[in-house]
Order: sequence, then C-alpha cells, then structure tokens
Amino acid sequence: LTLSAQATIMTLLQGEMEPNSFLFGDGVDKAAQSAKDAVIAARKGGDNAMVGTALCTQAQAQLLTGKVPEAVQAASSAVAIFRGSGDTHGEAYALILNASALLASGKTDKARDAAGKASAILVVLEDARG
Repeated sequence: LTLSAQATIMTLLQGEMEPNSFLFGDGVDKAAQSAKDAVIAARKGGDNAMVGTALCTQAQAQLLTGKVPEAVQAASSAVAIFRGSGDTHGEAYALILNASALLASGKTDKARDAAGKASAILVVLEDARG
C-alpha cells in the first residue's frame, strides 16, 4: 500500500497534468487513501519502521491535498517513531517532510529548525543528497 501511494505521488509530481485537473485530483485522492490504509495496516502489523514510512507517505499525500495540519501531524509522528527506533535516515527524511509541512502552514521558524536538524543528521551520516 505504501509503495502504491508513493508511486502514484511520484507519477503525479513528474507528470504533465495540471494540478487543478480532475485526473490529478483523482490520483491525489487515491494516493491519500492508499497512504491512510498503509498506516492502518502497518500499525496492525506492529512494524514501527513501516508505520514511520507510511506516515511519511501520508504526509506527502496530505500536502498534495491541502491538508497541511494533518501533514504536520503525520510527519511529526514519523519523526518520533524513527527517532525512538534509532533510524537516523528515516528521522532525517521525516524531518525534511516536517519542514515542508511546517513551511506550508506558515510556521517558518519551526520549518527552519526541522530542516536544520535534518541537515545536521545528514552531515553526520555523510549523506549530502538528503
């Protein structure tokens, strides 16, 4: 489910459809539903890494659907999950999504803080690509 949602999101972002078109909106809605289902399935399975990944995908879909507060919450939850499990790559990725969602919500200082934390983690991991 997570991969399905991620694939749909990437197709939409790389495609040539207008964001206001019916097909784009339909694709975003399907990605959002797949991401929501993935979070539920991952939680039922008890796999924290998968829950974190699914929450990141859900945050992406929520940003695309304009559900910014929900995206902030999903990304923040993913950060906490990855941090708690010691998955620094996952934490950095979730922090980047969190920064994007915070920026979209107008919380510039918090977005800058999240991006700075992600950058610091990536420097330690020697991952310049992010």
